[in-house]
Amino acid sequence: QSDLLNYRETWSGRYTDTKIDKKPTRTISNLDSQSISYLDRYIDRYVSIDILSLLSTGQVVMWLNDLSIVRELVGKFAIYQFREHKDSMRIFLELVLSDNVSLLTQLAKIDRNITGNQLYNLLTKNDNHSDLTSIQTLRKNAFALMKIQKYRAAVATFLLSDPPMIKEATSILVNQMNDIPLASLIIRLVESNHYNKISRFIHSKTNSTLDSKLDNKIDSKVD
Repeated sequence: QSDLLNYRETWSGRYTDTKIDKKPTRTISNLDSQSISYLDRYIDRYVSIDILSLLSTGQVVMWLNDLSIVRELVGKFAIYQFREHKDSMRIFLELVLSDNVSLLTQLAKIDRNITGNQLYNLLTKNDNHSDLTSIQTLRKNAFALMKIQKYRAAVATFLLSDPPMIKEATSILVNQMNDIPLASLIIRLVESNHYNKISRFIHSKTNSTLDSKLDNKIDSKVD
């Protein structure tokens, strides 16, 4: 119980998920790369929209192979939105999906809201998020958020784990939020982030091995 953050007390009377999770009034049924570029260019005009719902409504996952442009756009929207409302918990999911957890930690640190302090404690208590204790802590906090119907924050908490608890996160998106398009988008973004991390790890190990072999050859020639 000591691992659980006191969400019920501090979230009481604050904004609800319906305020964050509602679909934008204008949907884009055929969201293409030009539309995404336009949103990126004029982001300050659309800072109030729910970018994840907009992208999922536009069925980006159905045609876009490289999701790096989407990941960057989601991250930029989150930063602009934080400038407006100064509430790190409200951009929790967006910054996790855009692979900006370190930035999220910095924003939570300067967040004056109680929930911002809670988020900072969650992010820094077990900052590697890969050992069993950290994963159990994240799971407990995610279920605590679910109990008070803060579903997006719960999804983000599950996805903080390394590897991400995608099954649990997807279950919330489909069963509690009833948003299959958003679930599809998030699955693609999580897979893309995880693939990039693995690729970088393999690349670094390969380069390290090649450098070692090269050094050995140079040493043998010198001898």
